Amino acid sequence: MSVIDTLAATVAEANTVMASAMSLLKGLHDRLVAAIAAGDMAQVQALADDLHAHTDALAAAVAANTVAEPAVAPAEPAPAPVDVPPADTSGVV
Repeated sequence: MSVIDTLAATVAEANTVMASAMSLLKGLHDRLVAAIAAGDMAQVQALADDLHAHTDALAAAVAANTVAEPAVAPAEPAPAPVDVPPADTSGVV
């Protein structure tokens, strides 16, 4: 498999994972809205617990699959501007 094929497969997998995460969050939101409307505080707590568990799992998966950025040397600061006094034109004829 070429590098571009591997990259394309990785991007497709990431897109699938992101779509699944968005679907999960929308589903949790909809269930939470329904539980609040029904005044079912036990269900609200269960949904909060479920959300917490999924958030932790998602965060762990993202951290495990994130490639560390290579260390970049800090850029050298730009040289300080030099004040050049104006030319003395008093003796010019």
